[in-house]
Amino acid sequence: APALEELEGSHLSAVCSRSLGRASEFVTKHGGGEAYDGYAAMLADDNVDIVYIASPNSLHFEQAMLALECGKHVLVEKPMALSTADGLAMVRAAEAAGVCLGVGFHLRHKASAIAAREAIVDGRIGEVFYAEMAIGAGKGLYPYDTWRADPALAGGGSLLHQGTHAVDLAAYLCGSPIVEVSAMMDAAADEDVFVGSCRLADGTLVQMASHSRRPGTRPDWTVFGAGGWIVARGGTAPTPGDSAELHTDDGASVLGTSSE
Repeated sequence: APALEELEGSHLSAVCSRSLGRASEFVTKHGGGEAYDGYAAMLADDNVDIVYIASPNSLHFEQAMLALECGKHVLVEKPMALSTADGLAMVRAAEAAGVCLGVGFHLRHKASAIAAREAIVDGRIGEVFYAEMAIGAGKGLYPYDTWRADPALAGGGSLLHQGTHAVDLAAYLCGSPIVEVSAMMDAAADEDVFVGSCRLADGTLVQMASHSRRPGTRPDWTVFGAGGWIVARGGTAPTPGDSAELHTDDGASVLGTSSE
């Protein structure tokens, strides 16, 4: 909400919550707008052009589809949906309505990730063949005793809560989607630890791990190429202060640092 007010041409028009009191408190705190406790009523508000969906995972599909069908642009938090079929339906709905649909994968917008992607495209590490990344949130960092602890609302465990960021980041950095996965988890559902070995469409292999056991555990990623490698210290952390370093036979250099 504070970022909206800083962005030219945008402002907070409305907030919807199951509690009208919470919605009212939010708009008061963040500069105004209408408060709603009914989603359909908010979507009927002509002052609302774009909807940001930050509700529990299992609600994303239904709420995004309603907004898209109302002709609203949508930015939905990850995971986009709980099934491939629902995700594709959302894409088709956005295309049919002629509106934009985005997913809240903020890591690809870090300066370190952007600089690394540019270096890879420019061939500075040669042909990419392998990448690895780890992301750990920790139950002491996020309120996992809320809706995240309810299978009906969460829809899964560590992979859906934060591992999806690693999935997106691997595809973004390497410029190729994941087409094959071999994975193990510590439980059949609502897992705390996820480890996956992936193959991208161009043949690149990726090893990734996601867990909710504790925060601050090596939030790094590395992309290896035939001519060198790029490592981002803190690259999968939600906070700034990370940096991407390029390593080749000629030495090392800093590509980009995220300070905001």
